[in-house]
Amino acid sequence: MDKCRLCGRETVLELSHILPKFIFKYAKSTSLTGHIRATENPNRVVQDGKKTPFLCKECETLFSGWESYFSQNIFHPYQNDEKDSFDYDYRLSKFLASVSFRVLLYSFENDKNDFFDSPILKHAPVAINNLKEYLLGNNPHPKEQRQSLVLLDKTSDEINDKNMYLTRAIDFDVMTTDDYSFVYIKYLKF
Repeated sequence: MDKCRLCGRETVLELSHILPKFIFKYAKSTSLTGHIRATENPNRVVQDGKKTPFLCKECETLFSGWESYFSQNIFHPYQNDEKDSFDYDYRLSKFLASVSFRVLLYSFENDKNDFFDSPILKHAPVAINNLKEYLLGNNPHPKEQRQSLVLLDKTSDEINDKNMYLTRAIDFDVMTTDDYSFVYIKYLKF
């Protein structure tokens, strides 16, 4: 038994995607080769995104509802050039916070000794807790953990590295400046 990263219950954990599965499924289905490649090693073909025992079944189900909302109402319509503006509700904020929570906590648990400097080591636990309390419904908003969704597209019809990055890359990182720390998440045209 392990502890769920969101609710803290001791239970059997689900094998959770750090970035939602629908992103990788779409990338694979629209790839010219039918494959996706790892960001860390672009020469290596991978089947799926990062997965790890992370959430209990109940919390995985909670996240799944927000993922379905985003996938059906924003992700697929934008990726398929069907819409370029959207009506949205609280579920968009919950979805974005859920992805930020997973990326930040996963990175903090797995990379803090290698990549996290002292400012982020100080701020990350506070940010993780703010996101957690928001996702669990204990706070009406994620406090100073703001979420932004940037819609991207290619800069021209030319096939080049910049356009490939803007429309096909999938990546995440945690970054710091002298004053701020932030989670950067890039998936396809988002």
